[in-house]
Amino acid sequence: MKKIIVLMGLLALGRQAEAIIGASAFGGYTTLSMASVNSEFSKSEKDDKDNNETTALTPFGSAYYVGAEAGLSLAPFLKAGPRVEYIHGSASYSHTPLLGTANKTTYDAELVPVLLGLSADVALPGTGITLKGGVYGGYGMATLRSTNTNGSTTTNSTSTGANFMGEIAAQVLLRLIPSVHLGLDLGYRMADIAEMKDTKTDTTHKNSNGDNLHFDYSGFNIGAAATLLF
Repeated sequence: MKKIIVLMGLLALGRQAEAIIGASAFGGYTTLSMASVNSEFSKSEKDDKDNNETTALTPFGSAYYVGAEAGLSLAPFLKAGPRVEYIHGSASYSHTPLLGTANKTTYDAELVPVLLGLSADVALPGTGITLKGGVYGGYGMATLRSTNTNGSTTTNSTSTGANFMGEIAAQVLLRLIPSVHLGLDLGYRMADIAEMKDTKTDTTHKNSNGDNLHFDYSGFNIGAAATLLF
């Protein structure tokens, strides 16, 4: 009798954890803090305006993200696994002297987080809706590409940096068929790159005070997600 009860318990546990592996793809709109970088932009713009130059500034702010993650069940409702993302945002600044040619620089900032984390999900009975949340930590690899156009002369440069980072994420998913869910992806990323170096000159980006210029890729995510459960 005891063996039958144990077997029934194991079967029930197996039904709860029947999704042994989960995989998710997601993407959408994100923000980039870049507070220190945008502050330096504003200082440059003020100085140029004081010199009666015409300026145009588009700071960092809006960006997009895409990513994927996989999870292996450790216990009912609890999974562990890797998460990889790609984030891209841009900015530009131009100034034109009263007598002279326009000088414009465009910036493309990229971040590739490689993370490991834990996630938990719970299905709301009778609704087809699953709520999922997770915490992740790992390493973020950043790239900054800039293009400067001064009259007829164009120069390009690339800088790189990396740092440890973390992320929290949540999804609200609606089941379409037993293994496929679609829904909303939300999250917040903490990713401050404290040092960025030019790949050609090996020089570190500095702020106006002579300190390392921080490239803060932190921001909020809001997008769509598709999840497969196997």
